Amino acid sequence: MVIDMTEPDSLTVSRSETFRSVLQTVNFGLKSENIPDYNGFRGLSFWGKTRTFTVLHERIRLMRSKVLVTDLDDTLLHNEPEEIPVLGRSGYRYMSEKSAELLTEISRIIPVLIATGRNAQSVRRLVRQLDSVRFCGFVLENGLVSRTHLDNGNTAGEDEWAAVTRMLPDWERLTGYERCLGMIFPSSVEEPKGVLADVLSRAGKSEYLFYQERHKIFAYPFFPSKLSGVHSLGFEPLIVLGDELNDLDMLQAAPYPATMSSAREEAKECVREKNGYCSSFASHAASEDILTWAIEMIHKTL
Repeated sequence: MVIDMTEPDSLTVSRSETFRSVLQTVNFGLKSENIPDYNGFRGLSFWGKTRTFTVLHERIRLMRSKVLVTDLDDTLLHNEPEEIPVLGRSGYRYMSEKSAELLTEISRIIPVLIATGRNAQSVRRLVRQLDSVRFCGFVLENGLVSRTHLDNGNTAGEDEWAAVTRMLPDWERLTGYERCLGMIFPSSVEEPKGVLADVLSRAGKSEYLFYQERHKIFAYPFFPSKLSGVHSLGFEPLIVLGDELNDLDMLQAAPYPATMSSAREEAKECVREKNGYCSSFASHAASEDILTWAIEMIHKTL
């Protein structure tokens, strides 16, 4: 089964593991087979006693701690050189010193959580330069990995992709990912999703979701959701800063979402519909603008 996750209309797969574990942890006395599925992108999908489940979901939501959740790439990290460099496979991305100062100020008032498509290895390069920021957690690999600390994690799973990478000798493997396969495909490949799907099928891995990001392509074992990752850590987004399709579930869930002029149209439309904040600036100026707005909203609401 091949599912293209580039366009929002094709996001049709839901997984219940994360929300199921949350319900069991809170322990309302439900048996696992009675716990409905949760689709982190589309919203709630459920069967059975609708009213009972709605009440349970609301009680869980109220029990979670409110946090500010921020994406990294093109939200806080940009191509234009600034004081804080973060090395990645494609080169450096940068955060401005002003953004770091604003993030520090926010973290002294409300917990700050990073939600990104990057892996722990990559995020650690940024976090170790932000000693003054108090991070409460990290949602990595678009929600496949969630943790409170950036420890070494578990990258032993990379070996399971050995058969796939052997069949793609001209493709470059992206290292450090714990729950998904990341590859850089040659520029001569016109249909990377089709090629990777065929190779995965031949390797006995047929049911994967694919997400293409410029010259990179990722294969996910199930539908990733940043929002589900946030919830699995016991948090509820109060303010969300994001710009891409993979931020939509969080932007939709947050009472106070924010984005910038360079964001995907779907993200800007979501923020406008919720009467959130869309900065007219771009790059580092936009990051500083939405962080300043976030501080104002925190003081108004807390």
